[in-house]
Amino acid sequence: MATMMEHKPEGLEQAEALHTIFESLPLGVIVADQRGRIMFSNPAAVRILGLEFIDAITEMGSAVEGWYLPDQVSLIPTDELPLARAIRGEKVVDELVFVCSPQVHAGVWIRVDGWPLKDADGMVSGGVVMFHDFTQGREERQHFVLLSRVVQQTADSVILTDRQGVIQYVNPAFEVTTGYGKDEALGQTPRILKSGLHDAEFYRQMWAQFARGLPFKGMVINRKKTGELYWAQQTITSMRDEADNVTHFISVSQDITEIRKKQEQENQTSTFAEAQGRFHTDHKWPESILRSLQEMSVNESVDDSKQDSSLAAPFSRRIDLQERPRKKLPDQIRTR
Repeated sequence: MATMMEHKPEGLEQAEALHTIFESLPLGVIVADQRGRIMFSNPAAVRILGLEFIDAITEMGSAVEGWYLPDQVSLIPTDELPLARAIRGEKVVDELVFVCSPQVHAGVWIRVDGWPLKDADGMVSGGVVMFHDFTQGREERQHFVLLSRVVQQTADSVILTDRQGVIQYVNPAFEVTTGYGKDEALGQTPRILKSGLHDAEFYRQMWAQFARGLPFKGMVINRKKTGELYWAQQTITSMRDEADNVTHFISVSQDITEIRKKQEQENQTSTFAEAQGRFHTDHKWPESILRSLQEMSVNESVDDSKQDSSLAAPFSRRIDLQERPRKKLPDQIRTR
């Protein structure tokens, strides 16, 4: 066999080797002469575009249907097709084209590179295009872009950390809620938001959830850059690779401070209404005295909420008239 190979002309060996390479490539390859006649197309090109579709472009001077701009509506003019441009001596780099033909009814997205063929004297003698099916890649990219927009535009704060807890990404809502800019947060850990109001047991339960492969869901009290405390409904999920190893943590949280305040106000109103009904039934007190009690309770609640910097206190406080001897009662009441 070695002797036989020695008798083959060197140019023939190279041609056969190139032919084998092009036949085996997963990329589509089409070669045309200077007149636009197809001289070669490999199996990948036939698989991606269809044999009949390739045969239809044997004459580049004729109108070619099925090659569209990325808007999927505008046909590419014949003289602007990647192969036609390559034959004119142009270089085509990573151009996105939508192709729809009878062989590929749903259409296929391809990324095309092209360049001119030159003879020994450096004169253009034809053109080559090489392309690959980008349909799945484009769909995945569109999906990624959509998810990115969702994360960027959501009103909830999003934090991505590595497995050591170092922040790698925050969305605009995080910046608005916490007061920390992106550049200030990146490279830090979520401890910059720590309020100091959660004990060790709270964090032990959180990590126990992660150890079981479960997300942590709960309400936490965080601290803004200004020092102001706020309530957050938070979900923290661990991200894992194919080997089930934790690679990242992602936290999504919603500022529910105003909701908690509203709930507290409703609870106070409900508690006072119950107390008012009880006093009215048991003691038949005048309405003017009851109104005085209500005003005292509301004013005290407002004063306390202004002075208390801890969210834990006002959100857990309930009105109990028996536990409020600090204010002097009206004379009408003390005489009873």
